[in-house]
Amino acid sequence: MEVQILQSLETVDSAQWDSMVSPDDPFFEHAFLAGLESSACVGPPETGWSPRHIILRDSGELVAAMPLYEKTHSYGEFIFDWAWADGSHRAGIPYYPKLVGAIPFTPVSGTRMLVAPGRDIKEMRKALAVAAVDLAESLGAMSIHLLFLSSGERDLLEECGWLGRSTHQYHWARGSDWLRFDDYLAAMRSRHRKQVRRERREAAGHDLTFAMKSGVDLCEEEWHALWRFYLSTISRKWSTPYLNQRFFKALRETISDRIAASFAYRAGKPVAGSLFFTRGDGLYGRYWGSVEPLEFLHFELCYYLPIEWALENGITRFETGAQGEHKIKRGFLPEECCSAHWFRHPAMMLGVQGFLRDERNRSAHMRESLEAYSPYRERPIMKAPDS
Repeated sequence: MEVQILQSLETVDSAQWDSMVSPDDPFFEHAFLAGLESSACVGPPETGWSPRHIILRDSGELVAAMPLYEKTHSYGEFIFDWAWADGSHRAGIPYYPKLVGAIPFTPVSGTRMLVAPGRDIKEMRKALAVAAVDLAESLGAMSIHLLFLSSGERDLLEECGWLGRSTHQYHWARGSDWLRFDDYLAAMRSRHRKQVRRERREAAGHDLTFAMKSGVDLCEEEWHALWRFYLSTISRKWSTPYLNQRFFKALRETISDRIAASFAYRAGKPVAGSLFFTRGDGLYGRYWGSVEPLEFLHFELCYYLPIEWALENGITRFETGAQGEHKIKRGFLPEECCSAHWFRHPAMMLGVQGFLRDERNRSAHMRESLEAYSPYRERPIMKAPDS
């Protein structure tokens, strides 16, 4: 078994890589990750995301892989470790650099340790875990963090001595008998059903027209509008854009078939919109923005119109990213998110272990408590993610 550490995916055969990726995952596909690199959203030192991808080959054949990034900060991760970093520095223990296995700037769960079809999954994942620790030691990295990974991967890494973490997000699942938007509403309790209908009426009352389109059908003006909307949201939140216009161009040129977008138009011109990724049974909301801050427009473009589109296109899972307890009333229920962590310093390993033990209990209790606010009469059965 040969271990390679790559600073770019350009030398990896895209077909071989994609054969290891879950059929519902558009983000770990070669084109998406390579697009982040070619557009310089990751890679240059100023981004703080330096690719250190682990590749395993057997007689030259690609058999396993784990995208990794050497990082000098904790931005763009969404499973946050700021408190750990602060405690580490106060104890006089360096926290950075660290290695992170995640989709940059994308809080979506999925498989983080890719294994070629026909290979022993457990054996390959253990080999990747060993290679990651060896890489951390050679680079002087103080820790490794695999974020939004599957529960099966987390459990295996815990067997290898890593620390498992449990948090949650809010996800939508299609009911087994839902064919139309009215079926989704009919599954709700009366007051929540009325609220959704009222919010849609209010959004429609702004003299706008709405549409949800596939990326292959977007025109130049609509693609440029999505970039403008992204910047408007970043500006409103006083944040720094992780993505650049070159990346949006790469999306259009390479994976427009993985894109969907919702728009609000005034006199034929897009004034608000939201960008989604889709593959297999999954729909994933990522970036939204508006040049007209109108009430309930966000709910229509980010939740209701996409749900309507999902039901029409056979989508069974819809994730809208991090945070947002307000999503519960719209049918997005709490689901566990997993991560796994390794620390080189024994004191950090011990301290974080105690923190995570308490946090996992609190997180499980919180998910159980939040279920009481579900708008549904019965919880829709959600398809289990790949393990």
